[in-house]
This record gives sequence, structure tokens and C-alpha cells, in this order.
Amino acid sequence: MTSVTVGDGRNTDFLNDTWLLDAPLADRLPALHSHADARVRSVHDIVHRGIANVLQRRLSTQAS
Repeated sequence: MTSVTVGDGRNTDFLNDTWLLDAPLADRLPALHSHADARVRSVHDIVHRGIANVLQRRLSTQAS
């Protein structure tokens, strides 16, 4: 059995590292991953700036 220590989260990729579940969130939550922008975002960024800041809008304003 292993464990992960995220620490301040600056070096832990929110979607692509296995830090919360038994697989990366990108694999466990593919719909969330499909809306993420291409830049790597750390757990620290998500905690301090929010998840909305790394998601792309898929619908136009009119479609929304």
C-alpha cells in the first residue's frame, strides 16, 4: 500500500497525476478533462484560483 503527500500542491498536476484516487482525474473524469485547457495546472492553482479558471467553455453564449 502506498500513499501520496501533495504538500503545497505546486508540483502536483491536478488532472494528470495520481494524487486523489487510484488513477489520475483525467482518466477517472474524462468529461472534466475534455473541458480543461491545455496548460498544466497544479493542485495549488485549483485550490487558490478555482476550477472554473482552467475550464474552457464549449458552448457559445447564445447556445448557453
